[in-house]
Amino acid sequence: LPEYDAGVLTASKELADWFEAAVAAHPNAKALANWVMGDVIRVANESAVEGEADFSRLPLSPAQLAGLVALIDDGTISGKIAKTVFQKI
Repeated sequence: LPEYDAGVLTASKELADWFEAAVAAHPNAKALANWVMGDVIRVANESAVEGEADFSRLPLSPAQLAGLVALIDDGTISGKIAKTVFQKI
């Protein structure tokens, strides 16, 4: 991963652990990083308690995000469809 991505993904232990669990389920680290740094962090911030993102309250697990990225990678769904699925979750 680029240094910037690594810095964002290691900003907290909880976020780093969440990301590592996703990568353990699907090895496309860059695609997962893009999702985590965008949609996942946004949703975690929306459910923040006392201003701190709460990844334990996310509506999907790291393995589920990895599954969604795997569906994009194998051509089963497009990135646009994946965004829609993510929003519905």
